[in-house]
Amino acid sequence: MVLEGRLRSSLLKINPWLNDENLHKIVRQLVLLDAASVMENNQAVHDAIVDYLSIEQDLGSGKKNQTVKIIDFDNPDNNDYLVVNQFRVGPA
Repeated sequence: MVLEGRLRSSLLKINPWLNDENLHKIVRQLVLLDAASVMENNQAVHDAIVDYLSIEQDLGSGKKNQTVKIIDFDNPDNNDYLVVNQFRVGPA
């Protein structure tokens, strides 16, 4: 389960330069996994977290590939932590 609103907010906090279109693309890459198995999906998410993602965006000097951090390992306070012991999915 991915809380997309929290994911979007966190991605923008860590990567404030992301435009709306690229933010949408990054969220889709993390949420819409299409590998043949759960293990491959887990590997893809792990790779995105550890190796980061790359997206083309113009930051003022022409379009270039920019690194998108999913987790900020350098500044842990930039990350959003949520721990629950129960989570209801569906109508209340």
